[in-house]
Amino acid sequence: MDYLDKFLKRASHAEEAARLGIACLRSLGLPACYVSGYLRTRPPEGQPRLVGADASHAWFRIFCPGAGWVDFDPTNNLQPGEEHIVVAYGRDFSDVSPVAGILTGGVCQDFAHLMLGLCRSLKIPARYISGYLATESASATHACTEVFVPGHGWRALDPMHNCQINETCVKIGRRRDYGDVPPVSGNYHGTLERTMEVHVRINAVE
Repeated sequence: MDYLDKFLKRASHAEEAARLGIACLRSLGLPACYVSGYLRTRPPEGQPRLVGADASHAWFRIFCPGAGWVDFDPTNNLQPGEEHIVVAYGRDFSDVSPVAGILTGGVCQDFAHLMLGLCRSLKIPARYISGYLATESASATHACTEVFVPGHGWRALDPMHNCQINETCVKIGRRRDYGDVPPVSGNYHGTLERTMEVHVRINAVE
């Protein structure tokens, strides 16, 4: 296998294929930009599953005089349709990478905010839940996320524990983010040695 074969095999990845197409177009003096987004996991009935489903995806746009900007997906050799979800346009991958930064850990509020950001970037309605968690192993303030699913309404999810919330999560408020509904707010005056404890009791109501 020579160098060209290796390069073309590597270009089978969406990001590389998009960059290759953009480089070729720009070498001809044609305006082109990089598109970052996602593909629908489930294809429409009767249509094949596209390459790149269940993952971030990329394609490019080319400016055609008289027609404006036209999108093209070189990985699947087609023009993007309803299966393609656009997150952002940019000069190349570095301008609009789907995820930036390093996640090494965090608390429930961090996971809730991360999920809110991902949902809203895909234009999926989502809101922050502030409350408390009452289990045998922990009683503490907690944060979750509610996502609106067409046909099913709002569904509460706990991204930190990777599950739907149940009766152990006591909701005290729903808003845009943590800043709108902190479980505790105000000013404290005292020594630095003080700590706060949380006790949550749940009683079954018949």
